[in-house]
Amino acid sequence: MGLPPVLVGLVVTLFLWRTGPFGALGLLDTPAAMALAQFLVAEPIAAGFTRAALGLLEPDLLAALRVDGAGRLALGWELVRAASPQVLLAVAAAFGRAISEVGASLMVGGNIAGQTRILTTAIVLKTDRGNFALAIALGMVLLALAFLVNVALGWSARLPAPAGA
Repeated sequence: MGLPPVLVGLVVTLFLWRTGPFGALGLLDTPAAMALAQFLVAEPIAAGFTRAALGLLEPDLLAALRVDGAGRLALGWELVRAASPQVLLAVAAAFGRAISEVGASLMVGGNIAGQTRILTTAIVLKTDRGNFALAIALGMVLLALAFLVNVALGWSARLPAPAGA
């Protein structure tokens, strides 16, 4: 779960480079490349926390779902629903990792104004240029966004289960 973001950025860059296996797609220095890199940085955290959450479920639940005739997809869905508060925690942790990520985004996105500059890379740029007031303001926006997403996830974890659950 401690995958170094800059290493992810390097690997994605190599794959998307002109002479790389996916270079013909022209995705380097695009938001799509940045989304891919951020997904690859955040996914191990989401997977690890989700796996841990599923491990906390009653062992008999899996057998009961199989007896009821649940297929693989239905089985997975019901297990995730049963562990939904913990799965939402996994989503929050992965989102936190993705939203705070700089290295991979900078490598694959290029920090191009108006195209691939995101809040984290803009904060680094403004700080490098000595514009601390704007860097702090952007940091507050980033913090507010993270706070709002976490509040929304926390709120949704408290919603009652749908009928028939």
